[in-house]
Amino acid sequence: MRFLGGQKVSLLGLGTGRLASLGAGYRRSQAAECLRTAAENGLNLIDTADSYGSGDCERLLGRLLREIRHPFLISTKAGYTYCRLPAFLSPLNQIGKKILQKVGPRQCFFPTTIRQRLEESLKRLRRERVEFYFLHDPTPEALRDDDLTAELQKAKEHGKIGEIGISFSSTAATQIPRDHPFSSLLQTQINPWIPLSLRGNHEIIANHVFGGEKILQDDRRLESLATKEGLTPRQLLIAFAAQQKGVSTVLVGTGRAEHLRENLGGVGKKLSPATLTSLTELGRGKRV
Repeated sequence: MRFLGGQKVSLLGLGTGRLASLGAGYRRSQAAECLRTAAENGLNLIDTADSYGSGDCERLLGRLLREIRHPFLISTKAGYTYCRLPAFLSPLNQIGKKILQKVGPRQCFFPTTIRQRLEESLKRLRRERVEFYFLHDPTPEALRDDDLTAELQKAKEHGKIGEIGISFSSTAATQIPRDHPFSSLLQTQINPWIPLSLRGNHEIIANHVFGGEKILQDDRRLESLATKEGLTPRQLLIAFAAQQKGVSTVLVGTGRAEHLRENLGGVGKKLSPATLTSLTELGRGKRV
């Protein structure tokens, strides 16, 4: 266990970006089994966002977490535009989201909008409070908006949020002011192919640790390094992310219990300095 925002958090967390996605095709029973597997193995962090499945992911989690009754910590995010049709029309939400983002702005960080989004997330999740709340890829203007900062601070004072942070892609790291009140808690990509340089002390939720298509392009070299460590390539990348400075927990996004069980094999594994160096060089395009 490590610490995140003053709370003990498991080294592995469950990301839910595709849990309610039409393209992923996960059944409710699979999602339930995945959450039970997480609980049985001591995972206590679930990360989601209001835009995942246009609210359907939070809605699904709200139902499942009432059944499973494990003391999960919940992290959610807001900032992207999505469609919010009545529950009986929710299957059309994801189609509506794509239309909205094509004809209008993809993001909105107006203070009143974010306040409303938080209330809607709490309602869908069936909770009075979320432990972690992130601005989802905020624009530079949003980060300079004192009214937005004050709105979120007020929600924290009222007990609706535990800690507030910033979720961003690695390329946006330089846009975050070092003295921003939410900059101590971050969520970002951590893998060998995406260099991340942050100054100061941060508590980080690592995501996209498998590097997308990169894991397929470098599969033979990853397999060789993983075999030396007695791991699978995915376990290797989880261990790599966990050993980066400031990382409190590593998210893995899956809706299948068997994938989660495999990922657990990378938890707590300390990679050798030689392997860490090789992974860094692999990410830079060097031969290893």
